[in-house]
Amino acid sequence: MVIDDTSTENDWEYVGSGSANAVFAYKGSCVKFRGKVVRFRLVGTEVSTEEIFFYLQSSAFNSIRKYMVSASLLTIKQQTICEFQTLAKCKGLSIKLYPNETYCLIMKNILSHSLSEYERIQLSKYHIFLVHKAEKEIVFEFKPKWLYQLPASHKNCRNCLIAKSKGQEFVSCHLKLLKGEKGISEWCKELQEELGRRTQTNIDIFQSLKNCVIANYALILSLYELQNSIEIHDRLMQLTSEYDVNEDLQLNMTLRDVSIFMNLSKGEVFVLDLDKKSAKKWKKWKNQEQKLQGLHEKDLSLNCRFKARS
Repeated sequence: MVIDDTSTENDWEYVGSGSANAVFAYKGSCVKFRGKVVRFRLVGTEVSTEEIFFYLQSSAFNSIRKYMVSASLLTIKQQTICEFQTLAKCKGLSIKLYPNETYCLIMKNILSHSLSEYERIQLSKYHIFLVHKAEKEIVFEFKPKWLYQLPASHKNCRNCLIAKSKGQEFVSCHLKLLKGEKGISEWCKELQEELGRRTQTNIDIFQSLKNCVIANYALILSLYELQNSIEIHDRLMQLTSEYDVNEDLQLNMTLRDVSIFMNLSKGEVFVLDLDKKSAKKWKKWKNQEQKLQGLHEKDLSLNCRFKARS
């Protein structure tokens, strides 16, 4: 039994995992699960699936809700978790599912085909293309991360500084998106050129990506508005314990880790990874902010100074 008596382990395909979740897609014939994925929390996470689900019902997300992938709680038994853990192990994966959960999330599968039918082209940690091998579909995943107005003294945004410090070869500032159509064109051109350098085939995504961003520009502006509700740099530097992390800061840090998926073939856009951040991460947040002190103001030719379109 996997999930219920209508499915077996052969009906599920591992899709991916991050630091907190693992996702499996259904590929069987049961109508109940067709076109769905299930998501399990991993060992080491501090916020449960149930808490995340009810957190996502908050009115704070109303401005981006139409882009959020619909999700429901699915009651599971410990045996179910063990069976998915065995499935992961058989695939040679080292992930460890949290064994004491009562629920997993069941969500729409944003891919139209099995993951094995796509070629994964990773330009950076935050820019990934999934190209269907029969050219049926192209899906672009990116993390806008800190999509915010820089303080007046800052020349470099946090995204670009961290990418540079990690030695990433491809750095494209997401703040260009706040510049309106001109900035969108610049950003899409950079992605197209880097994609061309990484592949042997001529995959043209410029116009479809630009059209998709422009058609869904309200999402970019909503994320920008939500992230600018507090002065984040000062707040992080003032933290002394998890008790200093209030709901506003938790929301801000949650929004700064979202993933945006754009189906360039269908023009569909989805927002994922809106998991509530644990207040216990306060030290990690502050330490990262301290490491960047003094670098924001340096002239590093990162070209990050853009203001949002009014």
